[in-house]
Amino acid sequence: MKAAVLCGIVILMCYGCGDSDSPRAVQKKRAEVGRMMKAHYHSKYEFEVRGPLTLVEFQEELRESYEEAFELRENVYGQTDKSADSAVGRKYARIKGLSREGDELYFFTSELQSWAELAGIDGYVLVRKNEIVDMMVRRIN
Repeated sequence: MKAAVLCGIVILMCYGCGDSDSPRAVQKKRAEVGRMMKAHYHSKYEFEVRGPLTLVEFQEELRESYEEAFELRENVYGQTDKSADSAVGRKYARIKGLSREGDELYFFTSELQSWAELAGIDGYVLVRKNEIVDMMVRRIN
């Protein structure tokens, strides 16, 4: 009886140890992407990371974000800047075209203090095998 219980405990302890979708693995990967962004920008600030995102989630977030910006420009200036919107579309298409199976897409933002000190940045980064493939800066100050 003790042997059966012991085997069950060992199996439960090992189940999920190599699971790349476990909450611990996801958190670890986000922290690594945050370190990559900090090094890429030679920043003294930490980065918060959300993801990984699917291409559909990425496209939906961009659409929502830029619809708000489009409306703001139209309301403030009485006209729209179509070139800014098409640049977003080109950046999305570039990231989509570069993405391969196994790649991961994350949203990143520098910590709140960086924005207060006019050094904030946020956007999306495409990662392949712990290397930055491409990124799209959404906001910078």
